[in-house]
Formats: sequence, C-alpha cells, structure tokens
Amino acid sequence: MTPEANFNAFVRAPFAIIQAQEGKNNPQVRRYAFRASTATSSRAFRQQAPQAHDHRGALRWEDKGAIGYMGVQSLPAIITDLDPNRPIYDKAHYYVDMSPRTKPSSSTTRSAPPSS
Repeated sequence: MTPEANFNAFVRAPFAIIQAQEGKNNPQVRRYAFRASTATSSRAFRQQAPQAHDHRGALRWEDKGAIGYMGVQSLPAIITDLDPNRPIYDKAHYYVDMSPRTKPSSSTTRSAPPSS
C-alpha cells in the first residue's frame, strides 16, 4: 500500500467524517441505556441457614448505535470516502448476568488440618 493510499484510507476518510459531524449528534453514542442489579441472601430469610445462598443478577439493555458508515462510492469500486449521512447501525443489545453462590455458614464445623 502506498503512503498516499494509506493516508487516504486511515486518516483522511475518518477525519472527513469528524468534520462533517461537527455540531451534530454522534450516532455512535447509544442514546438510551438501562441497567439494574440486585443481590439477595438466604440469611435474610432464615436465622439458622445451614448454608448461605447468595444470588446476584444484573440486567442491561442498550439502544442501537452506529458502528460505521456507508461509502460514497458503490461496490465493486474501492471505497475511499465515507458518507456521514448514512451510518451503519448495530442492533440493540440485551444482557442478563446471573451468579448464584453457595458459601458454608460460619456455624459449620471445619476439620482440623492433618498433623505431620
């Protein structure tokens, strides 16, 4: 790749997008997002729980966001200029994270380490 082609592909085209979006909303920043998390323990429900059960969870959602831009030229031509008015959008994402944990309670007897 020649230095001129490298400059056009990796410097001039992205910089032209930045200049064209001056003063506009950035479509790459997701407009809406929601996050919620929770944690519960079985000790809160029972006084003499043989084992403590911790349940933790999170729910996340984020709106669609731009991941790139369509080219001014159409294929099969080499795309050298990007059109800032035609972003390529990624879909909205949902994430659900769960982590149940079981820990021995402090009242459980533990065996002594073996003596040598």
